[in-house]
Amino acid sequence: QIAKEIGLSSLIEDGKDGLNKYLISDGKNLSQTEMQKILLLRNLIKQPQLLLLDEPWQAMDDNEKKKIQDYILNQLPQTTVVIVCNDTNFAKKCDVTYQLKGNKLDIIA
Repeated sequence: QIAKEIGLSSLIEDGKDGLNKYLISDGKNLSQTEMQKILLLRNLIKQPQLLLLDEPWQAMDDNEKKKIQDYILNQLPQTTVVIVCNDTNFAKKCDVTYQLKGNKLDIIA
């Protein structure tokens, strides 16, 4: 279900091995976007209490980015999520936003 919600189900369904897809350690058999989604999926399946992400939608198109953002914002009520990103539109949707300027950390929201 999580794979479907973050836009990864087509990769799983298209491949003959499904979730048992063999991954080369450096990800050469996948695109950067597919690799990012797989790494995110692996973490989300564990239902973490704390999730730390650095630009989790980098190199994704707007539709893929929206799916992941919607999932993070709406489907993780028991998880504290800390995301490092430069996406001001996403930051506006978050409960608390911090901005680093030089060596000073400011609370925005």
